[in-house]
Amino acid sequence: MSIPLQIYDFISILFPGFVTLMLIRIEKPSLFSWQLDNHYLTGAIFLVAAYICGSLLQGLVRIRAVGKLTKRISRLFINSSLYSGSNLRGRHHNPAASKRMQEEFVMLFKEYYDIDPDDLNQEEVFGLVYSPVAEKMTQRNLFVAIANFHRALCLISLSCLLYFLIKSFFYWPWCGLLWIEYVSIVATLALSTFVFASGGEYFKKLTDMVPFYAFVAWRKGNNKEANIRNIEG
Repeated sequence: MSIPLQIYDFISILFPGFVTLMLIRIEKPSLFSWQLDNHYLTGAIFLVAAYICGSLLQGLVRIRAVGKLTKRISRLFINSSLYSGSNLRGRHHNPAASKRMQEEFVMLFKEYYDIDPDDLNQEEVFGLVYSPVAEKMTQRNLFVAIANFHRALCLISLSCLLYFLIKSFFYWPWCGLLWIEYVSIVATLALSTFVFASGGEYFKKLTDMVPFYAFVAWRKGNNKEANIRNIEG
């Protein structure tokens, strides 16, 4: 059973909001000492608060500086050459493509728009590629939701790591923990930050790659249909 895109989009906002509120509740339980007589109303308020918090996180991950930070984190242990070598220019990454694929794209782009993509900037090329095929690739919207979900969790993990390190500086040694517990927490938070950053960048690469492939497939399909009509005519 396929789940509607709106559900994925909703979860990508709501879940990080829930996580953030629960972490705040663990650290500062006095902030959540209130409770209404109506449990349903209490739950509804918490749900709305989680959604607002998640929306704020989504806003943060869309800031360019935060995007660059997650990209750098994801590349700490990954060969940067994996991200280069293509002249296809997406919004966030240059999608990996063979020379034949690049030549095919440039030819079809020129044929459709009568413009050389090399004469346009990155946003213009992507916009012209995306516009005619936007309705043909609903899967891309899912990749966008998943990428934002991962980047929000990366931001949460990084914030927890920095908070824990700063707190341990003032409550030395080890915040009252055994040294192995302290090291385990730091390692888990650092690993989570890296994993979520890598996941976010992976799906961001897919969101840039899909429109180019969809554009090529669409133009090739149209050309094939036109050739068939000409033969039959």
